[in-house]
Amino acid sequence: MMKDNIATKDKLAKLLAMEDIHVRHSSAAQTASFDVHNRVLTLPVWASLEDFVTDMMTGHEVGHALWTPASGWKEALDMEIHKGILNIVEDARIEKKIKRKYPGIVRPFLQAYASLYEKNFFGLTPFEELGFI
Repeated sequence: MMKDNIATKDKLAKLLAMEDIHVRHSSAAQTASFDVHNRVLTLPVWASLEDFVTDMMTGHEVGHALWTPASGWKEALDMEIHKGILNIVEDARIEKKIKRKYPGIVRPFLQAYASLYEKNFFGLTPFEELGFI
């Protein structure tokens, strides 16, 4: 991604989040993340990162900025709720909300998930190889 495009995407993330979050780009990051305590959105630096994937990751993490409570994670883990299950449910919840708030983000989400699935980013077994039950 070119430098002015990065600056533009950073500003977009701040506008979508409706706050002055810090956006950082890291070649060490395997995926995007959002630190709810320090208000830092981290985006990965990959050699071939399509704009729609960046937009999806930004939208997803902005969803955490807007709706993931900083205090809720610790209490849930203290109650011994499995972190993986909690994360899946929270991701689905914030993605539904971000798509409702910003309908223009739906298309990049669809494109990005299709592209990432095709590249086996998620490490999933292909649908045709899965059993019925």
